[in-house]
Amino acid sequence: MTYCPKKYAKEYYGTKRGHLSAFLGHAKNRAKKRNLEFNLTLEYLESIATETCPIFNTTFLWGRIGGKRGPEGATLDRIIPELGYIIGNVVFISDKANRI
Repeated sequence: MTYCPKKYAKEYYGTKRGHLSAFLGHAKNRAKKRNLEFNLTLEYLESIATETCPIFNTTFLWGRIGGKRGPEGATLDRIIPELGYIIGNVVFISDKANRI
């Protein structure tokens, strides 16, 4: 994961790359906690991070605003949950689509 000095963290995590970096760290922690496979990289997440939700065709809002994400915020979803967080098994969808 990319190192970011604390004084720049808020600014960094408000960017798309920062948001993806946070997704990577959270996914790695969930995989470890749930004993799931994990082999994602920041570069891979950048390569699959589209600008629109494939379910609703709405524009993603990358980065957190005030520490929260809205319904159009991107979320990382496992296609086949049992396979874990592995290359080819994750996709970004909106928070709204993920909650349905």
